[in-house]
Amino acid sequence: MGNGAMFHIYFYRRKKDLTLTDAHIKFYTIPLELRSTSYPKRLKIEVRKGVKKCDFQERIAFSQYGTQQVILKCHTLEQTMKNKIAAALERKDIRDFFDAEFLLRNGVMLKADKATLIKLKELAGKFKEKDYKVALGSLLDKETRNYYITNGFEYLIRKISAILSTH
Repeated sequence: MGNGAMFHIYFYRRKKDLTLTDAHIKFYTIPLELRSTSYPKRLKIEVRKGVKKCDFQERIAFSQYGTQQVILKCHTLEQTMKNKIAAALERKDIRDFFDAEFLLRNGVMLKADKATLIKLKELAGKFKEKDYKVALGSLLDKETRNYYITNGFEYLIRKISAILSTH
């Protein structure tokens, strides 16, 4: 039985307490949001419309709010970093820079060519206090939000500078 069939069976059995609360069609993806009456958190799933060569791995997904576990095929952290760098350069969205810095702080290497690193560093330094307060404000706890309002992406910029000094 394929993964799609397994998801369908699981969703069918659980549909009485699962509600699709958000879905749209974007250029590259279809983001979905599900909520359950059984759990306080929501599940966000983003489905790519096209197939692209990426590094994947199987991982167990679980929640502190339930006992059910599922095996998912997902990007490696290294692939996620590549995607975040590409997204940051393309969209210039502060959330992509935050995600790249988060991955870097958690041990994922930042690997890119010199021109990409220079552009990433330049863009990371352009955000203003308002960007941190508004765009990241609702996503971060108060302590983390205050850190970014004060320091911006200095950690990311410092790490990029260190990598560039060895190129």
